[in-house]
Amino acid sequence: MTDEAKEFLEVIGLEIKKEKSAKNDACCVSVYKYLRIIENSRGIPTRSSFEEVQSKLISRVARLCHTRLNAKNLFSAINQHAISLINYHIGVLRLEPADFSK
Repeated sequence: MTDEAKEFLEVIGLEIKKEKSAKNDACCVSVYKYLRIIENSRGIPTRSSFEEVQSKLISRVARLCHTRLNAKNLFSAINQHAISLINYHIGVLRLEPADFSK
């Protein structure tokens, strides 16, 4: 925290609870989580992040396939519900076509 911020808090009569704000968990020192994607210390998304997105995608498609939607509505639902998951992560995860061969 900058000296200006500390001085401002002191002037307005607020104090900083250091024991409450210093909650660095030892388990998360080497990883960083951004948009629900776990990255290693160098900022590279881990393989487990991709596998989690892939398993969620498969489960969403499977859930939609168990509905009584006709073909047109089924593909529309897959594009809206399941593919939106990939679109959310597409800029962060480096996905290749080979990753979806499963």
